[in-house]
Amino acid sequence: MVQPNGPSVSSRYCRLISVRGASDKKHLLPQKRWLTGRENLPSWAQAKEAMQQATPLSFLLASERAEEIKRITPRMRGFYPGCRVEAVYTAEEAMEWVATRTCDAVLLDERLSGLSGLEILPELRRRTANAAILVLTEHYDAMVSVHLLQAGADHVLSQHSPAFFAELPVVTGAMLAQRDRIARLDLADKRAGFLLESIHDIIYELDPEGRFVSLSPGVASLLGRRAEELIGAPYTTILVAQDRDRGERRVNERRTGARATRGLALRLAAKTGASPQAETVPVECSATGLYSAGSQSRFLSTLGVLGRTANESPSQRAASQPLTERSWQEKVETVRLLAGRIAHDFNNMLTVITGYGQLMLKTCAPNDPQRRRAEEITKAGERAADLTRQLLAFSRRDVPQEVLNINVVIADMEPTLRQLTGRNVRLTLTLAPGLGRINAALVQFRELLHQLAVNALEAMPEGGRLTIATDQVEWDKGQADCQIGVLRPGSWVRLTVSDTGIGMDAEAQARLGEPFFTTKEGKWLGLGLAMVYGIVAQSGGAISVVSAPEQGTTFTVYWPRVDEKTLPIDQPRALAPLPKSAATILLVEDEISIRSLTRTVLEEQGHTVLEAGDAVEAMSQSDQHRGPIHLLLTDVVMPGMNGFELASRLRSLRPEMKLFFMSGYMGGSAAQSGPKPEGAFFLEKPFLPETLERKVREALDEPS
Repeated sequence: MVQPNGPSVSSRYCRLISVRGASDKKHLLPQKRWLTGRENLPSWAQAKEAMQQATPLSFLLASERAEEIKRITPRMRGFYPGCRVEAVYTAEEAMEWVATRTCDAVLLDERLSGLSGLEILPELRRRTANAAILVLTEHYDAMVSVHLLQAGADHVLSQHSPAFFAELPVVTGAMLAQRDRIARLDLADKRAGFLLESIHDIIYELDPEGRFVSLSPGVASLLGRRAEELIGAPYTTILVAQDRDRGERRVNERRTGARATRGLALRLAAKTGASPQAETVPVECSATGLYSAGSQSRFLSTLGVLGRTANESPSQRAASQPLTERSWQEKVETVRLLAGRIAHDFNNMLTVITGYGQLMLKTCAPNDPQRRRAEEITKAGERAADLTRQLLAFSRRDVPQEVLNINVVIADMEPTLRQLTGRNVRLTLTLAPGLGRINAALVQFRELLHQLAVNALEAMPEGGRLTIATDQVEWDKGQADCQIGVLRPGSWVRLTVSDTGIGMDAEAQARLGEPFFTTKEGKWLGLGLAMVYGIVAQSGGAISVVSAPEQGTTFTVYWPRVDEKTLPIDQPRALAPLPKSAATILLVEDEISIRSLTRTVLEEQGHTVLEAGDAVEAMSQSDQHRGPIHLLLTDVVMPGMNGFELASRLRSLRPEMKLFFMSGYMGGSAAQSGPKPEGAFFLEKPFLPETLERKVREALDEPS
């Protein structure tokens, strides 16, 4: 992707999607060959191998006070086993040390013999571009802290704070985790760049005036022109003369917040060698506007794709190729795998972000200026967790299912649904008595109903009526095809969600299950109904849609009826209090930032923690520990032996040990290694420290 004097398109879009501007902090990137430069794109396996071969952490402690060095050094070594801590006493020694060696983090005392920490900080920052710098001050002063941060510090910590020794390793861990997250974003940047360079369609961005800001390399194959030639040129310059007015109207519609363009037929004027005659290339255009957040949203730019197409219109193609279950599976399989992989990585990062945010809140006084920042970090992490939850609901094939009475679930969700509908929409629930049960994942059924309700509300901006009904159907008319799934003779439980909104035409209905497709004006709703279709397909159900313009929409979902009894929903259980240091826990997690966070939370609850970075190390820890191990707390997806296999081996040696798994996305690992061991507990990433504490207590209190 070519941009004027700027980064690649992958960098641009990674920043739009994740943390805008975070990858500008190049001084936080670790010294890894595979994370620097763009000339060699590593494979995922190579990247993982490089991360696993990272050497133990190294810290430089610069302070003139020997007693502080004696206090800090064992604290860091205790918190980061195997780390190397080297101490220097003067500014000159610090500069000599960094001139010949490298470290992961510098703990810099503001007081140094000779020059002060503030005086050497800019040069120290220059020489240790890849390290995090934490400045230790005697007295916290806001103005001094600002100067230190401007000079290159990543964080400032007061040595006279009552919680100094509790905060020191936590803040250091947060800085190292931030460095690791930015390194991962850089790797994701390279992946995205490779994908964009492999696509032959034109992916573009326009400024508010309709001029090209960036273009993918596909412009060369479609137009015979270099992307650099078109930067700054109006969008309409690549269209044939007859289509320019229509193309310009669509660009202008973005400024007024009009609906996204989907499947607009256009013709491009392509160069054909030395011939002055331009060749006409038929394409389909899909585009959407980007708007600033807030009540007074501002139009920022247009993102779009131009793809070569046959001469038939989008409506003709939709009519001749309806969205069958097979075509839906083919369209979303790649997106499903990508969503799961992204959700796994983001869940790991979000666990660290929200976890350390919560720990920082515990150590911040109510009037501490750092508290508001920690609160905002935690809130942002929780909002991002909602997005990964949607990705996982779309991507998963192996979600544990249970027997549900959907009437009970809907009644439990009624307060949330009424709050969602507000005053303009009247919600009516018609739940049939004596309804049969279904096999489905509770979390996915809730997500399905929530998405259908949101879709209905978006179709009724001026208000209307939303009806949610359940009943039981005895189907005896032979096999019947639906949009997704097939109705066969037998007993079915039916959920119907109807609205009195704007409705949809046949073309829109044919594309409902496509990821990122929407008919809503000026909005990009992501996976939406594609996720609903995915949940129905995974639970063995079927879904049909009836709609017409200005006549509302009705979604009907069918599940095979089962006769088993259901369990109560969200039934709380009283927990017996645990004495301090009552349990020994073997913690196995290959992500060092998550492992450090989890160990901190468990040790604060008084538990003894044995930690390991993989299954081999965990087996060694178990062999060396002579006492009982009450709980195995392990990640599921790890390099080499996965968590299920590790649990099976350790359980044979320690049958009294309880099992507890945590994972953000298991992908195909569950299918490869069999079902979750009987009686095991499971915690989904990202999780908050208090959730981990509560779930571990439940597991330990569970009768053997």
